Amino acid sequence: MQYTALFGGEALITSIAVDSNGNAYIAGTALAALPITAGAFQSEYKPGACVSRFPNSPPQTLPCPVAFAGKQ
Repeated sequence: MQYTALFGGEALITSIAVDSNGNAYIAGTALAALPITAGAFQSEYKPGACVSRFPNSPPQTLPCPVAFAGKQ
């Protein structure tokens, strides 16, 4: 069997694993809300605040990436 993963939006898939039953699992981070299935552990997009600091620029507060995991 072959597996691939493609998520739209601002999501970065960092891991793909397959169990002995052929179920595929993905994990990664997202910079925007993703689709949520009923019964999800967390159903609201609640990013924390991250502060970026670049030389010669004032600090900027931006939403932090949010971790996600999914099963297919």
